[in-house]
Amino acid sequence: MKYEYPSGSYYEGDIVDEKFEGNGYFYFVNGDVYHGNFENDMFNGYGEYMYKSGMKYFGNFENDEFNGIGTLTLDENCVEKGKFQKGKRVGKFYQLDNNEYYLVIYNNDKMERYEKIEKEKIPEEKIPSTS
Repeated sequence: MKYEYPSGSYYEGDIVDEKFEGNGYFYFVNGDVYHGNFENDMFNGYGEYMYKSGMKYFGNFENDEFNGIGTLTLDENCVEKGKFQKGKRVGKFYQLDNNEYYLVIYNNDKMERYEKIEKEKIPEEKIPSTS
């Protein structure tokens, strides 16, 4: 089902009781696109947010915000993987930037530490990848 806003943004996907519910796509007038799970008209559960600029986020959402474990692709050579809370990076992130690995510590989306790390020291499930 498709729902269009006067602004030009539109939704394509499941609608239940006149609300976006289940799997769908939301196309923003600025060129950004969200694809994933909707609950009560909001991004909730697993999804992918693709910015027109090329930046991408893959992971969990809660009430339209990045929340939980996710991967943020900043550009084709730089990817970060870690925990988001209410749309902000918090705690340990592992970054792959131009084939080099880094440990990055964030506090409320502000970088507090940035240091080179060997890939072998990163837990397998937390290794970022540009592919």
